[in-house]
Amino acid sequence: MGNKKAKKGKGQHASHRTTILQRPGKEALEATANKADYIRTRAQDDEFYAKLLTDYLEKFDQANRAEINKLLMDKLSDALDAKQKYNKISSLLTRLRRHEVIVNTGSDTAPCWRLTGKITKRN
Repeated sequence: MGNKKAKKGKGQHASHRTTILQRPGKEALEATANKADYIRTRAQDDEFYAKLLTDYLEKFDQANRAEINKLLMDKLSDALDAKQKYNKISSLLTRLRRHEVIVNTGSDTAPCWRLTGKITKRN
C-alpha cells in the first residue's frame, strides 16, 4: 500500500509540474502582444524629451514651436490626448527656459528657441 501512495503522489506532482510549465508560455505570448502597446503608452522620463530637444537645437541651431511639436508629439505617450501632449511640451519648454538651457529669441506669438550656450557641447 505504501508503494501505491508514493506512485499516486508522484503522478500528481508530475501532472502539476506540466501545468505550471504551460502557463508561462501563454503569459509570455500575451505579454509579447502587449509590448508595443506598453511602450506607446508608458511615459518617458522628462530628461528623454529634453535630450531630444537639445540634440535637435545643437544640430539645427533653432526651432519654432511647430518644429518642436513635430519632433516630440509622436514620442509622447499615446495615453495622452493632443491637448495634454501640447501642455507637456509647453511645460518642458518652460522648465528648460527657467533652467537657462534654452532661450526664446523670437516673440510670444512666433517663438524661436535656441540653446543658451550654458550646456556643454557634445562631440
